[in-house]
Amino acid sequence: MGGGIVILAAAFDKRIAAVVVQVPFVSGESIGPFLQTYFPAMYADRKSIKSGHPPAMTKVIPETPESAERGDSGALMGKPDVAPYLKELTRRKQSWEKDVTLQSVFNISIFEPRAFIHRISPTPLLMVIAEKDATVATSSQLEAFASAREPKTLAVINDSEHFDLYFDKEFEENISAQLDFIGTVCNKP
Repeated sequence: MGGGIVILAAAFDKRIAAVVVQVPFVSGESIGPFLQTYFPAMYADRKSIKSGHPPAMTKVIPETPESAERGDSGALMGKPDVAPYLKELTRRKQSWEKDVTLQSVFNISIFEPRAFIHRISPTPLLMVIAEKDATVATSSQLEAFASAREPKTLAVINDSEHFDLYFDKEFEENISAQLDFIGTVCNKP
């Protein structure tokens, strides 16, 4: 959701000089059908919280890369495309947060950065997306980019999925595009 938050911040805060987002979450509407099965539990959880109980948690990322590869984790982002990313985190001996509150999932379902992306202009925007993103559909990101006003730049990392942009050659290509963009924006008179 970081990219979506950046989009909202830039839409309203004109002190921001340039905007860079990579594989941004742009629309809760786009994941609404997937979350339909969660809504009864989310509403029950809201009632429970109002009665003084702690919020219910749900798994957002698989416990292990192997669970992601099998696709049996039950996590919100539990598709096999997350497995290489988790393997890289494991290799680096880094941990990851596996759970979020159900209310966070509810908030994701109503989060619509795409509705505000046109307000970023005249601040320069760079959107870096993965060609084969299934976590945040490439088509959804392209629709958001089309709604943005100039000046805007799109960098598509070919033959990549959502989590590929965080390591290896895709990371290098991603960062290169970002540095080129920032260099161009910062060197304008």
